Amino acid sequence: MAIQFHKATKEQLKLRMALIGPAGSGKTYSALNIAQHLGKQVAVIDTEHGSASKYAGLFAFDVVELDSFHPQNYIAGIQAAEQAGYDVLIIDSLSHAWMGKDGALELVDRAAKRSPSGNSFAAWRDVTPLHNQLIEAMLGARLHLIVTMRSKMEYVQDKDEKGRTQIRKVGLQPVQRDGLEYEFDVVADLDTENTFIVGKTRCSQLTGVIVPRPGKEVADTLLAWLTDGAPPAELPKAPTPQPATQPTAQAVPAARSTPRPAAPQPSGNPGELVLPFGKYQGQTLADVWGKDAGYVKWLATNSTNAEVKAAAQTIAQAQPKATLPPETAANYAQTLVSEAQLKRLYAIANEHQVPAALVKEYMRDTHKVESSKALNRAQYEDVCAWLESQGKAAAQLEDIDIGDGIPDDNWAAGLEPPPEEETFGDAHGQFAFGGDAA
Repeated sequence: MAIQFHKATKEQLKLRMALIGPAGSGKTYSALNIAQHLGKQVAVIDTEHGSASKYAGLFAFDVVELDSFHPQNYIAGIQAAEQAGYDVLIIDSLSHAWMGKDGALELVDRAAKRSPSGNSFAAWRDVTPLHNQLIEAMLGARLHLIVTMRSKMEYVQDKDEKGRTQIRKVGLQPVQRDGLEYEFDVVADLDTENTFIVGKTRCSQLTGVIVPRPGKEVADTLLAWLTDGAPPAELPKAPTPQPATQPTAQAVPAARSTPRPAAPQPSGNPGELVLPFGKYQGQTLADVWGKDAGYVKWLATNSTNAEVKAAAQTIAQAQPKATLPPETAANYAQTLVSEAQLKRLYAIANEHQVPAALVKEYMRDTHKVESSKALNRAQYEDVCAWLESQGKAAAQLEDIDIGDGIPDDNWAAGLEPPPEEETFGDAHGQFAFGGDAA
């Protein structure tokens, strides 16, 4: 068969991302936090003895818990998630498929023991195809996929900002077969401070990015990259019987299941341009700006469609103000915080053991509010930053694992606040300030 080249075209994609980190780096939390902004329906394959379900109060998702980590069980889980129509699948974690119960290494040991020669090298001839089938199932899944992997641990000695010697825990290679990380679009390391550090990416906007507590901002960047392109090619389908007569020229377009909308006639108004691709396909740029200005700004810089890029640039510069819907004038920063954000605020205060009276005093003096529920988004970000600046009691908090969930009542991790001070985040989940609900 003759080999022929053709012009490369970027298509819309499904995400393949790996999060790698040591225990306590927040792999599960980060995967869920990113996934909730990638799609509405999220599923989790949990191999960590129910650790994902500890976040059920913060995120909405469905879960299946594996007690055998045979590659075929992972494959079955991926296929079940596809058939159920989930938007995002999290595998937490993929390391168990390598060295867990019934994982690849255990399968090799069993095969070697059955062999008269006891040669484990020969045993890989049976296990490698299973491992490759798992990789193919992940790469071919018709949904966004996020996997977590444990990293091998090492302790290093360095100096802090005051010149004092400190011991620091760092992650090394992921616990999986060498080279597996090359199969993913994005590979990021998470350190023990839950910092997202991109090491490998096909999305140029994430090159070298470092993000503390990754979530919506990472998901928005990924979605813009994933949806900027032509619709993906249809999967092959079984042939259907054709009529005896020759098909007419008009019948050919009708066979396309999802034709792309015809581009509107130029009106001179960039806000009326209808997007022919992406998550807002079929909507005008003005409408998209009203609900997701960041996406329009991304198109203005990165879209491969020249017409869309030029129109987005015009709108991003705020010149055609009359074409934008009235709601775009609303200030996002003035929107009140959500329940999930309040829980994050309480968790930070709880982790840093900040007394309730001190938090209330800061909110009153700085933002003129008496309750955390009265904070807007901008004030919320400021209070979170202030709480984190109070510093961690590292010696007392070293056993709290952000990957294992937030203590949910009365300092369940065994840390008791001073009896004379009520800690912001306790009071049986009421998060009270002097008895008043916050």
